[in-house]
This record gives sequence, structure tokens and C-alpha cells, in this order.
Amino acid sequence: MRIYCCLVALLISGDIISQANWELVKEKNGIKVYTQKVENKPLEEVKIITQIKAPVNRIVQILEDIPHHTQWMYGTKKSELIPHKDNNATHYYHYQIIDMPFPTKDRDVVVDYLRENKSDGSTFIRSIAKDGLIPIDDSYQRITQFLSSFDLTPLDENNTSVEYFLSADPGGNLPHWIINLFTTKGPYQTMVKLKERAEKK
Repeated sequence: MRIYCCLVALLISGDIISQANWELVKEKNGIKVYTQKVENKPLEEVKIITQIKAPVNRIVQILEDIPHHTQWMYGTKKSELIPHKDNNATHYYHYQIIDMPFPTKDRDVVVDYLRENKSDGSTFIRSIAKDGLIPIDDSYQRITQFLSSFDLTPLDENNTSVEYFLSADPGGNLPHWIINLFTTKGPYQTMVKLKERAEKK
């Protein structure tokens, strides 16, 4: 398990997020959205930077409240924990169905979730697509290439710096306006809802 986590950390920190081709494409409500094109990938990668008026543990609590992802995560119509012998408080598997505009087939994905709590009070979370665990359902297009991360750094007891990263391939031949849902629109709306939920008194 330790070797696997190290490989994932190297993948994220060395191969993906370190690329220096980020372009600021949207800045609104204190949220900055960056994208970058990656060779041999159909979709641009996304990075979002913002601050949330809530402590790190409050944000983690929301991220790990799997059944309620449908209330704030853009396009998520179903979200549930997958029972597994390796599940624990910081590492588990969950399943999501993503609503797509008609006539495009809805997507589903099996997610391997891992949280690392660091000694400086920050938290790093990564989610990556996992093969198996849930049989393929022909009603959906299975997403097999998916990687996201949250880097949560406390600014003080009640404020957190958030950096969100997303790299995904929804599969299929999609028109540009739907692809846009997976880049600027969807991730931005997700961050807006996450901030609202975390900052709610």
C-alpha cells in the first residue's frame, strides 16, 4: 500500500500538476480557474484555486460525506460508498453516476479515494479511477481515466487555502459544449457549491 501511495504522489506532483502551461480562463467570486492542454488527452486539465472561510476538517467532512455529493457536486446524480475489506477512515472506494445532457449517455465511475493528513495541519486528498468492483452497466459509459486532488492548507483556524486539480476523459465523441461541462463550468460550479456548504453557519 505504501509503495502504491508513493507512486500516486509522484504521478500527481511530478508528472501532472507541475506542468507550467496553465492559463487563467475564469476568475469570479474569489475562484480562479486554470486549464492546460496535455498531449494525447482529449480534455484540458483543470486547476482551481480559492480560499474557503472554514477549517480544513470542515471541508474534509463535506468531501467524505459521499451520499450528499449529489447536493453540491456538479452533475452527480448518484454517489455511494462501495463496501470493501480495505475501506477505512482515510482510504475507501465509492461509486458515482454523472448526469449528461440528452442524448449523450450518462457516465459512471468507480473512485479510489485516499486522504493524507500532514504534520503541518494541511491535508492532501486524491481520487483516481479504479477498475472493477462494480460491474459494467451498458446504461452508462464507464469513465476509466480520472484523477482529481484537493490540497487543503490552513491559513488560520477558520480559513483554508484550496487547490483543486482535475484530469479526466469522459470517453466517447463529445461535442465541444459538453466537453466544456467537464472543464470550466462543472468544476467551477462544484467549487461554488463546496464553498457555500462549508461556509454555511
